[in-house]
Parts: sequence; C-alpha cells; structure tokens
Amino acid sequence: MLDEIQKKTGLAFELYEVPDGRYGRQDEDTGLWTGVMGELVDHTADIGIGAISITATREVFVDFTIPFYDMVGLSILMKLHPEDLNIFKFLIVIENPCGFVSPP
Repeated sequence: MLDEIQKKTGLAFELYEVPDGRYGRQDEDTGLWTGVMGELVDHTADIGIGAISITATREVFVDFTIPFYDMVGLSILMKLHPEDLNIFKFLIVIENPCGFVSPP
C-alpha cells in the first residue's frame, strides 16, 4: 500500500522500527516518551503505525485514527497540532515527505 501511495503522490518516505521496540510510555519524572510515542513527540517521525492502545494520556500528544481492525486495534497516529481543526487533517501528512515508524 505504501508503494502505491508513493507512486501516486511522488512523496518520499522511510519505514522503520523504533530502536527500543516499544509502543511508548511517558516517564513520570522527566515527561519524556519512549517507543513510537517518543519518535512522534520528538518529531523524529511524522506517522506511527501499529497495534497501539489509545489512552487519554497518549491522546494529549498525538492524534489517532479509528482502528482499522477492531480485534487487533491497528491505528495510525501522528503528532498533535492543536491549531489544525480540520476534518481532513489526516491528509496533511501526505503533503510533505513522511517518516513512518512501527514497533517490531
């Protein structure tokens, strides 16, 4: 699917697994995130893909799609941009070169 998106849009992207292999949790002392969440919050990646749980804490920092498979919970998430209030916001990441990240 990603190859087809690249062919049709001409956008470049890099697909990689997060170095620590985690979905992400926030350190209570430092506030820093690990895993996919850390890559998004630190602007290392633009989009994260995986079977990641949607929590209230995570939703403060990233936007989630509705899970594609209810039994699996596969979601796409991206860094939250509070100033963007548009129902087509999910298309914003397609306008620029994208980095995708996924846990193993």
